Amino acid sequence: MRENFAKPGNALKRAKEFIEVGKKEQALACLNDVINSKKHRTWTKVHQEIIFMHIQLCVETRNNNQCKEGLHQYKKICQQVNINSLDASIRHYLALAEDKANQARQESRDIVSALECEDLEQDVQTYEGLLLSTVTDDSTQERTDRVTLLPWVKFLWEAYRTVLDMLRNNAKVETLYQETAQRAFKFCVEYGRRNEFRRLCDNLRNHMNQVIKQQGSQYGINLNVEQSMQMHIETRLIQVDCAIKMELWQEAFKAVEDIHGLTTMSRKPPKPQLMANFYQTLALVLWKAGNYLFHACAHHRLYILSREQKKTLTSEENERLATNVLLSTLAIPLTTQRNLTERPYEADDEKSRRLATILGCINVPTRSSLLKDLNKLNVLQVVSVELQNLYRYMELDFQPLCLCGEISKLFKILKSENDLELDRYIPQLEIIAIMKQMKQISQVYQTVRFSRLVNLIPFADQHRLEKIIVEAARHDLEVKIDHSTKSYIFGSNVSFYSSEKDDILSGPVIQSMPSDVIRSQLLIIYGALRKASFMITPERKEKENARLEQLVQKYKRNRIKQHASILKRKDNIERRKEAIEKLHEQRERQQEEEAKKRQEIIMKTEKNRLEEERKRREEEAKSREQKEKDRREALDRVEQLKKTDVGARMLGNLKTEELKNMEADDIYAKQVEQLDKGKKELLVKLKTLEKRIDHLERAKRVEEIPQLKDQYKHQLIEDKIFWEKQEEERIRNCRQEFEHAQSTHRRLSRILDDKDKFLVIVKEKRSEEHEDKLSKYNLQVKELKEKMLRDRSLQRMKERKHKFIEELREKKRKEREEKLRIEREEEERKITEERLKKEEEFQRQAQKQREAEERAQKKLEQQRKEVRKYLEKEEHSRAEVSVTPVKKIPTERDKSTESWRTLKSAAADNGTNQRDERLKIRDEKKEEGDRRGINTDKDGSRWRRMKASEDTPMKVDDERSKLKSEGGPLRTPVRGKTDDARWQRSWTSDTKPPRKDESSRASDSSSWRTNTPSSDSKPNSRNFNKSFTKTRSNRERDANSDKYSRNENDQEWKVVDNKRNDRWR
Repeated sequence: MRENFAKPGNALKRAKEFIEVGKKEQALACLNDVINSKKHRTWTKVHQEIIFMHIQLCVETRNNNQCKEGLHQYKKICQQVNINSLDASIRHYLALAEDKANQARQESRDIVSALECEDLEQDVQTYEGLLLSTVTDDSTQERTDRVTLLPWVKFLWEAYRTVLDMLRNNAKVETLYQETAQRAFKFCVEYGRRNEFRRLCDNLRNHMNQVIKQQGSQYGINLNVEQSMQMHIETRLIQVDCAIKMELWQEAFKAVEDIHGLTTMSRKPPKPQLMANFYQTLALVLWKAGNYLFHACAHHRLYILSREQKKTLTSEENERLATNVLLSTLAIPLTTQRNLTERPYEADDEKSRRLATILGCINVPTRSSLLKDLNKLNVLQVVSVELQNLYRYMELDFQPLCLCGEISKLFKILKSENDLELDRYIPQLEIIAIMKQMKQISQVYQTVRFSRLVNLIPFADQHRLEKIIVEAARHDLEVKIDHSTKSYIFGSNVSFYSSEKDDILSGPVIQSMPSDVIRSQLLIIYGALRKASFMITPERKEKENARLEQLVQKYKRNRIKQHASILKRKDNIERRKEAIEKLHEQRERQQEEEAKKRQEIIMKTEKNRLEEERKRREEEAKSREQKEKDRREALDRVEQLKKTDVGARMLGNLKTEELKNMEADDIYAKQVEQLDKGKKELLVKLKTLEKRIDHLERAKRVEEIPQLKDQYKHQLIEDKIFWEKQEEERIRNCRQEFEHAQSTHRRLSRILDDKDKFLVIVKEKRSEEHEDKLSKYNLQVKELKEKMLRDRSLQRMKERKHKFIEELREKKRKEREEKLRIEREEEERKITEERLKKEEEFQRQAQKQREAEERAQKKLEQQRKEVRKYLEKEEHSRAEVSVTPVKKIPTERDKSTESWRTLKSAAADNGTNQRDERLKIRDEKKEEGDRRGINTDKDGSRWRRMKASEDTPMKVDDERSKLKSEGGPLRTPVRGKTDDARWQRSWTSDTKPPRKDESSRASDSSSWRTNTPSSDSKPNSRNFNKSFTKTRSNRERDANSDKYSRNENDQEWKVVDNKRNDRWR
């Protein structure tokens, strides 16, 4: 039954619980339900834990099908979100499978080793083993592997195949796909699975075809990417290596063709290292296949590639490559001349063309062309002297009697180097050398005896020599073997072969064979007879020439027309082809559209059917689940009730079917009824039991008390006896221990003297050792002390030297600083003297300015006195005469006031002009001081003092004259005293303050005080607070009681009453 889990973590916990109780199949089923569920398609970390446990259970139960299905479902879950999780899961799967296979192999070996007998005389062969040995040839190890190892090997093979099928065309896991393929190849080699290796190669080839067909898909592999192509080529190279190890030459050649196909598909050329490995592998495959011609061609390509691409090619590597090229080329068999009527096999030619294409050759190479390439590549200049001599003997020199003898000496030198790669060419070179020498002998001798020829060829016996000669006779060597005379006869076989020279005639030739003369004789006769015929009948030649001339003229006349007709015919053919192709395309397009429509209808119908089927199944599943849930709940209630005594009595007579049909309310009602009934029965039983137990217990106690007293008396007697026995036993043991101690003391007292002597010897020995160690220690301490004293003395010398140097440096530094200080003080002194001079000059100028100001002040005071006298006279005359004019007529006082205002404004203008002149002089002095570098701070403060002293009287007078000229009030109310502002008036005769009593004078006098802060915020300006106070008294004023006073602290001008002058100060 399939379970539905709300969360994947619940399924994981449930599976762990099943594993703990040993139910792995149920745990695997739980995990399968979660992985296959459509509700849990969003990947989380819990999914990775689930798939890991799922894989582990599948491996342990060896259930490959469920593991495959689970991995496919997990791929759908995490492909869009976290593909690395799928990568890790597959690696975990393969690692577990490989571990199990290795464990099974080790167990198989352990079983076989356990069966081996350690006793040589024991009969190892059992009856079963004897019977099996008669039936089959398998050994004990093979039979054990078949039982123990083979199932896990099969499981591992299925794991590799499953992973490769799953990842065959997915660019995101392409690296894992290639690694898995390489591990599968190694698995086949390790376990010797030849059939599985062939299937694996076919599967990879099919996967490659699918990748090519599905180019451009969403997750498909793009072969235009250099990295992807490189990984595919590396995998095929490993495939070739494994095929060579398993001697599967056909699969190796197919892999080579696959590599060539991949290189042709790639837009970029493959890396030189990959091509070098490819040529090396191809050369080995061709050598094992016996195709020596293309083996030599592969070495040529490798040599050319190494010289062109490898920048760090050493001389040893170059010599080794050149040696392989030379020996492989010389080992090419001599080719056969074909008969004029003979045609080559098409299969052979097709195979040769394919190999030539793989190796990048335009035409099929021959032995002679490769020998020419040796000279072009300067291979002979690179190889050793012995190999140069070998080439000279086999291809250049004509030595029919000593060719093989000289070559055999060179072969001995090559064998002495113990190079297996070079030794493999020697048997083939021996055959070529024998055929070369036989050809040269046939040029000189007609008959040679067997014994003589065996002596001329030292590395071949009679049987091998005869076999090679028979093979050479098939390859156009004119020789017959005469066993009657035991000799070889050359040049007696005349055959009609083609006159084309081939590789068999390569090498030195001193004369032509009779067969060669006969081959060209017919052609010579034909040419001679044709010339003679033309000489005998010249008319025939003229007719032939005339016929040819007519043909030429006819061709010239019809050349343009025929050419046009040919072109027109070609155009007609092309148009007809295009029309036919369009018709076919249109027909195919219609068929495709019809097929697509039919397919859409079928798919739509099938989709609807599947949707209805899915809904029906879901509804049935839901109904089944609900019924099953209700049934389980009912059974759980029944089981819980049965566990109780009441439930057992109540439901004991009911069957399972009856319980399933009962409702929950009926069950609960029966349970309550039974509980009430049980309570009543229990109360009755308890009361009865209480009475019975009470009487029984009373009777027991009556009978038990006398017996308890008797038992206590007997217990006292037994305790006394037991104590006496224990005391006697203790005394006896103490006595025995005392006697044993006395005997031990007597026995050990005899060795007291020996013990003292031994202690003296040990102490003396230890004392000597201590004195020796102490002397050594003192010596070491003395040496160390001397060394420390020397080091300390050297250190003090260094410190004193360093201190002396530092003192010198400090002294020089102080001298430099003193010198700089003296220079700086001298410069400051000069600057100070110059500044003092300028200050004295400024003070003189200031003194002159103050004297000018005092003169102006005296003049101003004189003018003010005159004004006061005039005002006093006017006041006195006004007191004597009272006038009430109808209209205002200017009086003398008004005229005097106007004159006072005129004088005041004139004095202010005079002060303003003087101030402007002083400011101009000050600016000129300041510019001159700036040019000479005078301290601007001190000068600036001085200028501020001078400016304040200059501006104070002039500014005040200027403001007073301005207020008088405007005719407005001279005062403004103090801030916060706005209630008394209405009492402000001017000093004119027509605006006088009203009378007030004496008690309010003090408070009202504050309202006539004015504080006017200066709005000038520059550092050279002064703030002037002008406070003017006027006391109110009688109507008559004493003009002589007013005077002006100057407050030096806050620069204020006040007009105060003479009677209260002391108080206001």
